[in-house]
Amino acid sequence: MDQEALKEEYFQYLKVSTVNYYDHECLLRYLFSREFYSPVRLDEDRVAWGLLLRNGFLLKNDIPLGFLDFIGTCTILELLLGLAQQYDEYVMQRYSGDVNRSHLWFWMMVDNLGLYSAEYKDQMWNDRSKENCRRILDIFLDRQYDQNCHGGLFPLETVTVDMREIPLWGQINHYFREKKLWNLYREE
Repeated sequence: MDQEALKEEYFQYLKVSTVNYYDHECLLRYLFSREFYSPVRLDEDRVAWGLLLRNGFLLKNDIPLGFLDFIGTCTILELLLGLAQQYDEYVMQRYSGDVNRSHLWFWMMVDNLGLYSAEYKDQMWNDRSKENCRRILDIFLDRQYDQNCHGGLFPLETVTVDMREIPLWGQINHYFREKKLWNLYREE
């Protein structure tokens, strides 16, 4: 299999894991085309989680590890999916059992960025949508959102520190604590 065919098969694998991808393929492809980077050093662990998705795909398909290295560093799509899956596995499954809700956390992050609106659906996707998406992702990547994370993945109402300096794992924990999202799954 040539590299482009393998890359496309991997993209399809990632796309399916988002569950509600039917009218957002253009957005997902754009997220897959953008490299993730962070000015916060501890986000390197989140990059590692995104890259672990590649290994999962390769192992599932009996392809030797490393065969996707040509893609380069972690993409934004991989980062968001990896973060959603890890949070679901390590935190939320304490409350919800073995139910995988990572696709919900993925789309929550997309929505928090402002990318889940009609403008970013396939039938509306155009050069203007792509440019707006680029601008939104640049704000996210460069941590140019406000200190409460409005414009980032995890907007908060009340903070005591500048969230732009907090790693993504810390941000997601602050977000779920403030929104009390784990209470949705606690047994009474």
